[in-house]
Amino acid sequence: MENASLIFDKAQQKKYLEDDKILDQYKIGPYTILIVDYFSFTNEPLYATYSILESPFLQKLFDELILQFELKIDIDRLPEETKFLSLDDLLRKRQETFLDLIAQKYPKIEDVVDPKNFAKICCFETIGLSKIAPLLLDSMVEEFFLDSLHSNIYLDHRVWGRCRTKINLTQEEISRLVTRIRCEGRNLSFDENNPSIKVEMITSDFHLRAAADIPPLSADGFHLNIRKLRKIPFTIPELIANSTLTSEISAFLYFCFLRRRNIVVMGEPGTGKTTLVNALDLLSPPEWRKVTIEDTIESVEQSQYNKHQVRFTVDPIEKSNGSRFKSLEIMKLLHRNPDYIFLGEIQTPEHSRAMFHAISAGLRAIQTCHAYSPEDLVMKWVNHHNISVSDIFRIDLILFMRRFNFKGRIIRRLFRICEIGNPLKIFQNKIQIDLGVSKIDLVDLYNLFQNQKEIIQNPIDFFNASIITEITKLEALSKESFRSEIEFYSKIFSTLAEKRIFCPLKNSEIFHLLHYERIKQQQFSDFVNWDDLFSIILEQIRQIEMESVE
Repeated sequence: MENASLIFDKAQQKKYLEDDKILDQYKIGPYTILIVDYFSFTNEPLYATYSILESPFLQKLFDELILQFELKIDIDRLPEETKFLSLDDLLRKRQETFLDLIAQKYPKIEDVVDPKNFAKICCFETIGLSKIAPLLLDSMVEEFFLDSLHSNIYLDHRVWGRCRTKINLTQEEISRLVTRIRCEGRNLSFDENNPSIKVEMITSDFHLRAAADIPPLSADGFHLNIRKLRKIPFTIPELIANSTLTSEISAFLYFCFLRRRNIVVMGEPGTGKTTLVNALDLLSPPEWRKVTIEDTIESVEQSQYNKHQVRFTVDPIEKSNGSRFKSLEIMKLLHRNPDYIFLGEIQTPEHSRAMFHAISAGLRAIQTCHAYSPEDLVMKWVNHHNISVSDIFRIDLILFMRRFNFKGRIIRRLFRICEIGNPLKIFQNKIQIDLGVSKIDLVDLYNLFQNQKEIIQNPIDFFNASIITEITKLEALSKESFRSEIEFYSKIFSTLAEKRIFCPLKNSEIFHLLHYERIKQQQFSDFVNWDDLFSIILEQIRQIEMESVE
């Protein structure tokens, strides 16, 4: 058999390598991805995809397999093809069918190509998703867009930012995609009376949120926006390694998170808000009962991490005739006795009023919001959502995420940490927001631009922050005890980041042990021996390293 990979490399070289403009190249299953400095009129690189079907030999086998599959479907009338199946079930069943066909017809194909990759590319072809399959499988693709039938797809790449492609969809391909989206949404209405639809698709290979619009809302015809959600969630050590956070900042956030403070993570779209929330949530103590309320599931399912978690899904705002309202479910939380709640994205005035009602009743919550800055967020709450100024003081921390494009690369950072200033206390570096009848002080505990040098030289001392003053009074915690705890957490995060221990399960296990040993020490002593505890955690980290080597 002819070596398919050799033919494939020749095809690549013929099209792009001779120009020496390739910025990046990597493989995703049956596809090779090239990031190419291609266009002269824009800074957007070209995202080019090639499949194993570049080989004429494999293309011939592919055509034969597709024909065999269609005959099998026609003759056998497989029951799974005559009823609704989720995309995950459909891909899995067709993968099994193609693997059986390959084993029967081409038993020696593994000498040329991985049968699983070959079966996968066949699956996407029969479902009608072959053109966008590389985008679905590539974890580096964060989001992709189709503006209209007559335009090409473009995307946001985790490393290379906004990229163009040469992928376009025919009317037939769009119709099949719409059918699949409606099936995943359990036949949600999608017509001129309800021209927007948003559904979630979860498979073993990808997790995404698909939103589509049609006329009369979309003036130029069909519009598509697919947001990719990472299958393996980010952990705090990984966010430290990619410079989204520092170990000192992570230690402070974990300290406050353990105390179940009310936290809002805000910023513009695509800044990593939910990523940070999920990374913190993975470190929660195993005994917490956590409840999430989301219109699209972006939280991480945590039974695999031995945590207690209940997740509710509500109707998205795009659904005009919905019956499961987010604001109503937030109100019902008062009778569900959670230790901590994640309210997903707070979008509407009703969401905001329900959120503040819940936390004013004593519930502790973390949530995300869209806004250009913390100041804009507070003004939106007061001026547009009619939240009383007194309720704003119930928010303990506002975390402001930002996204930068630096030399063609996408960078995400925790840009600021703010607290709502206690009106009875004088703060330094405070920002006053004049609301006409009252004022709210936003106090920067951390600002990336202001504190950059201090982060490198010394850990930031948060002890005088209002939130820490309240916590230390409740726990009778001295300044020295506070610093010792923060420094301990910082050392753990630094060690995990340096050793690149990013596995969510391992991180969860480490912090479960940490929490257990800390509580056990506190039961028998007035203080925690952080040095002894660090030795215990360090030993667990060594065991994890040994397991990975084996």
